[in-house]
Amino acid sequence: MLAAVGTRVRLHLGRLLTERHQKVILLQCPSSGVLAEKMHKVPGGRRPSSFDKKILLWTGRFKTEKDIPLNIMPEMLNAARNKARIKTCYIMIVATVIACFIIITLSKRVARLSLKAARREEDCGSAACRAAPHGWF
Repeated sequence: MLAAVGTRVRLHLGRLLTERHQKVILLQCPSSGVLAEKMHKVPGGRRPSSFDKKILLWTGRFKTEKDIPLNIMPEMLNAARNKARIKTCYIMIVATVIACFIIITLSKRVARLSLKAARREEDCGSAACRAAPHGWF
């Protein structure tokens, strides 16, 4: 199944391959010096979106965005998404614990202030305290 096009030779590995599922590799034949394109199917490969690329970078699959290939395996993307879900859950757990401590400290502060206000009202039951301006105690 060789088809000569000028000086290039194209190897087809099956007739049912579509252009979307083909990956082209240029090969230099050492004996004749002819360039050949080898086309093969990437099973289930898909092009990652910009969000998928961010997930792949965040989970540590690739160092930079330039390292990410044009087509990636769905299994790799699923594994990266699962790892991102786990990291997100851990972040949410830590944020929830921190928020709980903040709410506890704020509610204790409000309870102390309301207790002080209640004591002031009890102490201010005398006539001398009522006659005094409010900012003096």
